[in-house]
Amino acid sequence: MKNSDYWKSRFAQLEEAQNQKGADTYAEIEKIYKQAQKEIEGKINTWYQRFASNNGISMTEARKLLFGADLKEFKWDVNDYIRYGKRNAMNQAWMKELENASARFHITRLEALKLRVQQSMEQVFDNQLNHVDAAMRRIYQDGYCHTAYELQKGFGIGWDMAELDQKHLDKLLAKPWAVDGKNFSERIWTNKQKLISEMHNELTRNVMLGQDPQKAIDAIAKKMKTSRYNAGRLVMTEGAYFNSAAQRDCFHALDVEQYEIVATLDSHTSEICQRMDGKVFPMKDFEAGVTAPPFHVYCRSITVPYFEEDFGKMGQRAAKGKDGETYYVPSDMGYEKWKKIFIDGGDKSGLQKANSNDIMKKKPEIKLNKLKQSGMTEAEYQEYLNIIGNHGNKDIVKLYSVYADKIEKVNLITKGGSGVYQPESVILNFMYPKYADMNKYGTLAHEYGHFFDDKAEFSGLNFKEIEAVRKATGLDSIFKKVASSSDEFLAAMRKDKIHICDILTADAKADLIAHNASSGVQDVINGLFIKSSLRWGHGELYYNQKYAAVCLMDTILKSSLEKKLQQVYNDLGLDASDQSKTKSICRQYKAASEAWANMMSAEVCGGESLDYVKKYLPNSYQTMLNILKGVKASE
Repeated sequence: MKNSDYWKSRFAQLEEAQNQKGADTYAEIEKIYKQAQKEIEGKINTWYQRFASNNGISMTEARKLLFGADLKEFKWDVNDYIRYGKRNAMNQAWMKELENASARFHITRLEALKLRVQQSMEQVFDNQLNHVDAAMRRIYQDGYCHTAYELQKGFGIGWDMAELDQKHLDKLLAKPWAVDGKNFSERIWTNKQKLISEMHNELTRNVMLGQDPQKAIDAIAKKMKTSRYNAGRLVMTEGAYFNSAAQRDCFHALDVEQYEIVATLDSHTSEICQRMDGKVFPMKDFEAGVTAPPFHVYCRSITVPYFEEDFGKMGQRAAKGKDGETYYVPSDMGYEKWKKIFIDGGDKSGLQKANSNDIMKKKPEIKLNKLKQSGMTEAEYQEYLNIIGNHGNKDIVKLYSVYADKIEKVNLITKGGSGVYQPESVILNFMYPKYADMNKYGTLAHEYGHFFDDKAEFSGLNFKEIEAVRKATGLDSIFKKVASSSDEFLAAMRKDKIHICDILTADAKADLIAHNASSGVQDVINGLFIKSSLRWGHGELYYNQKYAAVCLMDTILKSSLEKKLQQVYNDLGLDASDQSKTKSICRQYKAASEAWANMMSAEVCGGESLDYVKKYLPNSYQTMLNILKGVKASE
């Protein structure tokens, strides 16, 4: 096996090549800025020269003229701008502004000058967005393929790699990753609005004060220089992120389980990169800006695959090409030839098939036979099978491999009905959601989550609370000892209830309601808080089922189970000082059950639903991950 220094050297070279793509893109953007700056200077000079002192007009009179009605020729310019915009698909807001200007009967010369200047900047930022979008796609695609090449060549074995999923790349490009919640397109738009506003203000100020137009030109040049610098920061930082994302996705595809942070250590190395250098993380913890680069603007840290010293093989699950074979990769095989063979599906007749001993031991095999008989198409079945089999969380893979086929039946509901797991018959019904921003397999993974909660066994769990409740009420079938009712999970849920109280502002509620991807989190919040006003949830009757069962038994048996339940909670140090508080605690078991299933769904499917889980249920999510590590093999 190649040692750690080999991987660090190869991936440092790869990072340098990727950085150069960003630098080349910035150089192109810089040219666009400089050309626009010349155009703007020319436009300002042209308009001021019309009223220069050699025409015998004072600056006071010139200001009046600049505020006077413009000549017809401006409409000719606007019409040219509109034609340009349509040819180059410029943003519609600016196109609308131009059309409105064209339709006006009166427009001041100053307004005309501002619009001319803005047209130049709209073109700059439109070109900038196109350059950045193309560069980020190129960086991701090249990063993914080169990462696969380095790994396969490093191990000396290769196999066919699936084509990159363009839909996945589109979503990745559109999704914000930094703490400001903006993607690169939104950042470019923000920078544009700021610069245009500053330029307009500078022109107005210059005219009002009767200053030499060169002062406006110099001030605008200074602001454009700042904007160019910001463009460079954006290109290099976004490039670092998308290269990091490409490596993350490729590591997952090739079954790399751990990665290491490697910082460039010199006098310019930041404090955070110095701290992170040499740290090793499991792939499931990969999060740009937190546990993976970029950690800051112009970050030079990289990730490399990390293998234990006794690890020398590649994963058999990953090493399956389209023809089901694995091949030795000669040490002198270049990238272009490798890509032609293993990415583009080229001829392998000159390659030697790899010996099975050179492939790591077989991973847990996933067979979801009950799901295959559910009524879903073969393509859908294979897609979900791949989601599970290729999942970065190996505890999910183990959970499904051990327990998934112990369910009695799985049914796809196409008309009427809803997703539900029936514990009595051990039958799972699921449906596909009708909302575009919800994962297609979210309901399926949710109901599997309920099934695993009901039937899977996990080591290391304690049930002091639920055992006390069962002893006090005798309702063992109502208060089950399952993962979601463990002391560990309930404690985490109660921490998150306090956390939610701290962060659930009116704006946060509006955000949740507006995004169906947050439905799982909304469901949990509605369960934790009586008569919560969020959109998604099971309803008050559902959450209060267990407490209602206690009260019903009291009515039938004329007993005092509710008071005994209240005493149990008080003895455990929970605030059950009245009936309302007792009821509130008791409904937490249903909320916990739904939280478990919703978080299982988010963990399996990923995406925005998982982002919401991490934000609103951080303690419960981490506890669930810890519980999954203790999944027991079936007897």
